[in-house]
Formats: sequence, structure tokens, C-alpha cells
Amino acid sequence: MNSSERGQRASHRFLALWLAACAAGVAVTAAPAVRADDAETSVLAAQLFKDGRSDMALEDWRAAEAKFAASHKLVPAMGTLLNLAVCQARLGKTASAYHAFTEVAREAEHSGRKDRLDLATAEMAKIKPLLADAIIHVQPDVQGLPGFTLTIDGSPLPAPLFETRVNLDPGDHTLLATATNKKPWEYPLHIAPSEHTEATVPFLADRPFDPNEVKVRQVDADRAAKHQTIRTAGFVVGGIGVAGVITSLVFGALAKAQMNKVHCSSNATCTSAEAHDSQTANTDATVANVVFGTGLGLVATGGVLLFVARDSGPASDKGKDKDDPDEEDARLRWKLSPAFDARGGGLSVGRAF
Repeated sequence: MNSSERGQRASHRFLALWLAACAAGVAVTAAPAVRADDAETSVLAAQLFKDGRSDMALEDWRAAEAKFAASHKLVPAMGTLLNLAVCQARLGKTASAYHAFTEVAREAEHSGRKDRLDLATAEMAKIKPLLADAIIHVQPDVQGLPGFTLTIDGSPLPAPLFETRVNLDPGDHTLLATATNKKPWEYPLHIAPSEHTEATVPFLADRPFDPNEVKVRQVDADRAAKHQTIRTAGFVVGGIGVAGVITSLVFGALAKAQMNKVHCSSNATCTSAEAHDSQTANTDATVANVVFGTGLGLVATGGVLLFVARDSGPASDKGKDKDDPDEEDARLRWKLSPAFDARGGGLSVGRAF
């Protein structure tokens, strides 16, 4: 086998290994962040529950409510929800308590916990006469406005609940209706225990046209597209770099294995088979060195691209000049170009002015 055939064979092996490793490399760099350890979450939830019980013993219902709510969010549990409902009832949050007791009753019936079912049912019976509610009237022409949304204290009110009695905790609430290109409508709503009230959302007035806002939205859209493009390039380039490093390690192992077969000290004392193994080992070692350096360069380039592509938020939130739609985040003014030298190839990242 002459040197040309050996080089071609090495190139074929390199290409096959490179392509096989690319998929794994890209998958590694694009993998999502690992979730928090379940055991630690359970421990934290248990501690919050324990602290909540201590606050209940001191009749600090507000502190206990916050801890039970946090514990239940981490690890939903019927016992935690039951204690949360008790605290809400003591604080006069009748609607929240009634809803929580309803959930406890449903879970208790499903799991056969008659003691908790009886307790939740009894508490619901006490709270029901104290429930306050409101009917929010929304006319069809208002509901049909593009992008129409109605919230109560920041929580969206689904359309099926329009024109129906919605239980609310006694106290102050805020209704907010918004729609595309319409002025928002805000309405303060105070409701007392056992009160039944109503509110009507009017037809929303047109919002004055603001050309600067259109420009800012376009700038934000363009910036988001650039961020996404650079982020994707970062994952791909970094993944190919990881694949290159993996491939170089394989070629290094092949070179070492081939070299272990050679037991002669010079070409004069080597058999033809040993000379072939020595040449193959040298070729694999050269390929491993070149690919390893290139792979590291690509990994570094991918990291730089991901750093550059970090989302900096909309222009409207950064105090930029909204009258200048051409103003862009400085981190986006980078250029990416190929670079090759005697040791291999890669990508060059630099600032563009």
C-alpha cells in the first residue's frame, strides 16, 4: 500500500468517525439544564411544612400560609394543602380557603381518607355562607377585540367565566382589560364578606398611533432573530468542536494501538508489516493532533457565540433611543469568519466596526 492509498484510507476513517461523533457532540451542547435534585426539593418542602406548623402554633397565620404555599408548590401534598386551607380560612380568604378545601375533599375521597374528607366538608359548610362573588359582564363585541385579555389581580380570567359568579376573597381587587391597539381599562373592585357585586367592561378606546413604538417593536424583533441565529450557530459550532475532540481521542487511541505493534527501532530492522503499522500510527497521530486543536478552537468559538447571543431584553427596557431603530446591542456587532493555518482550521470571531 503506497502513501497515497494510506492517506486516502486515513481520510475515510476520519470522515466516518467525525460524522458519527457530530450528532453526539451537538446533542451534548444543546442539552437542557438539569433539574434540581428531587431529594433536596423534598427536604426543603418538608422543612417549610415544619416551619409552617410552628407558625400555626403561634397563630401567625400569614407566615404559616406563605410557608405552606411554598411547600405545596415544591411537593404537592394533601396534608400541606389542608393546612394551607386552614390558614386561609383564619385570614378571611374565604374563596381561596373554599377552593383549597374542595381540592382536599376530592383527593381525600379518591384516596379513602374519610377523616380528611369529613374535615374538609365541614369547613366548606362553614365558609360557604361567607363567600363573596362578582359577575364580570363582557359584551361580545368587547370579547371579539383582537388580543382581548381580562385579568383579576394579574391572573387571567378565562372567557367561560365571563357573565358568571366568580368567588373572590374579601378585600380590594383590580380588574384590567387590554386589547391590541386599545387603551387599557383598569377598574378597582372592593368586595366585602358575603357581598355579591357586578362590574361591566366597557368598549375599549383606541390608543393613539405611536410610530416610535412600531420602530421599537421592529428593533426588538430583529434583535431577537439575530440572537436566535447566533445562538443556533453557537450550538452547532460547539457541537462540531466536541465531535472533533472525540474524534481526535479515537485517532489517538488508534495510533497508540498501532504503535504497540511495532517492536523495531529503525526502518532497516522493521518488517514490511511493522513499517506499515508505524506509518499508520504516525498518520493517525497527526490527524489526532490536528483535529484536537481544531475541535478545541470550535468549542471555544461556540462558547463565545453563546455568550454573545445572551438575551439582553427589548430595547424599550434598556433606556435606548427609541427614535433610532438602527441602534443595536453592541454585543451583536461581531463577525464570524473561517481561519486556517498549518495546524488545522477553525472559525475566527471578532468585533465588527
